[in-house]
Formats: sequence, structure tokens, C-alpha cells
Amino acid sequence: MVQEHPTAAKKYAEQIVQAQTFNGFRSNQTDLYNFLVLLMRPEQYEQHIKKNLSIVMPEFIIRRNIRAIAAGKFDLQDFNRMMLLLQRHFPNLTARQINLRREISNYASLSKNSRQTVINQLLFAMQERRHWINSDLYVLLHELK
Repeated sequence: MVQEHPTAAKKYAEQIVQAQTFNGFRSNQTDLYNFLVLLMRPEQYEQHIKKNLSIVMPEFIIRRNIRAIAAGKFDLQDFNRMMLLLQRHFPNLTARQINLRREISNYASLSKNSRQTVINQLLFAMQERRHWINSDLYVLLHELK
């Protein structure tokens, strides 16, 4: 989203930066913020989710990237390092999810058709998870079509 609509990405990230402690769910926050809370503070929500102690989130790197996007200073190399690190923390990713991470890291060099394919694949991946269809991220990605 940063490379297609930097203003929308900046606005989205600015909202997350307002409460970047990730210390609990907030109804006025983005879905990405609340999802990160689940991943970074699983002990608070263990009665609601299956706890996986092997997942350790690189919280400082995630915060740095969100702050950079909010400041309009997106660093593609740092973002790509973060995404690769996240991929290593989630061993059960599908081949399609890993491939999407690779394609997103080269997004600027993709043709217009390839970019559209990446967006469609992201939307499809969110549809597979059903609960992401109502996500604010899904709506923003759908607008990129």
C-alpha cells in the first residue's frame, strides 16, 4: 500500500503510532494494531486464542517500520528485512504466502499487471481466512484494484 498510495498508508500508520504500546485491544484502532496486540501479548488473550510460545515478534523492528511509514520515510530495505524476519517466525506459512512476501519486496519493479496480480492474491489470501474480509486492511487493498 505504501508504494501504491503513500498518503493512505501514512494515515493508517499514523493511527497506529498514536498508541504503539500494543498493550491491549482498542476499538478505535486499526485491525493491524489489534492483530499485532494478539501476536505481541498472547499471554493476555490465552483464554481466547491458541497460545504458541515459539512465536516471538520483533516488536522494535515493527514499531520502527510503522513510525517510518507514518513519517512518510518508508525504507524498503528495512521493511523487507522485517518481513523476512517475520517469515522466519512463522514456520507454517504456505508457499503462496512466502511467494507474496518475495513479490511485495520487489513491488516497485513489477509490471502493472503483476502488481494487480499481487493485490488480487493478497485479497484472496484474506478471503481464505474469512474473518479478514471485514478488516479495514481488506477494504484498503480492495480499493487498490
